[in-house]
Amino acid sequence: MRGWLFNSTNLQAADSRMTDAATTASRSTAWLGASAALACLLGVPAIAHAAFIPPAGVTAYRLIFVTADTTSPTSSTIADYNAFATTEAQNNSNLPSTTWSAVGSTDGISAASNIACTPDCSGIPIFLVDGTEVASSITALFSAATTALQNGINEDQFGTVGYSGYVWTGSFSDGTQAITTLGNSIFDETLGGGSSTAEYGHAGNTSGLAFDNGSFSNTQPAPIYAISGVITTGSTPVPEPITASLLAFGGLMTSLVRKRRRQHQA
Repeated sequence: MRGWLFNSTNLQAADSRMTDAATTASRSTAWLGASAALACLLGVPAIAHAAFIPPAGVTAYRLIFVTADTTSPTSSTIADYNAFATTEAQNNSNLPSTTWSAVGSTDGISAASNIACTPDCSGIPIFLVDGTEVASSITALFSAATTALQNGINEDQFGTVGYSGYVWTGSFSDGTQAITTLGNSIFDETLGGGSSTAEYGHAGNTSGLAFDNGSFSNTQPAPIYAISGVITTGSTPVPEPITASLLAFGGLMTSLVRKRRRQHQA
């Protein structure tokens, strides 16, 4: 009889401990759920994607991408395309703060001149936003017809890879204006050049076709290439303060849950 009472008492104690453990687990889940809900309410994404990865092993570099959005090649003012490139880059707040230019030619300026810098930056390497090198310099970028690019420009400003299609350039592969003279005829296929067609490149191609693949009706919208100014190491943006605070809050909540669980188990 005494043994039965002893075993019954043990069972009651064990049941009590199991109940406490279940309660603790339930509270732990509630705490974690509340933390996740708070993060969602404050606008922190559940999964962050690598929208910008600074290239390794360089102290200065430039970024290039194919715009996620499209535009028509009907304006003859290069400032319009530079503004479009800038707006596209600013859509990704993870990119470094810098100037942005269109890799395109109009009657007034060539692509090679439009993306040049003062002081000279022609020897600065050029990368995609995920840190993949495209060309060692502007010279190499516009020499793709003879020496292939290291990687095709097939990635947008968000690091999304895979676009393969028309890109308005108004340029030949060497970065000059797409203006051809045949006898007494002049064929102007620069951006906004006045004809019904404009020169386009092919995104993802590593040859000169990346900039000069042919001409097409200028009534069709397409992306353009955008290139940054010179970015020096150390100009990469830091995480926003609210993001850092929420990460710290999440870590604190996790530590408290574990501590409470150990206390109840003891």
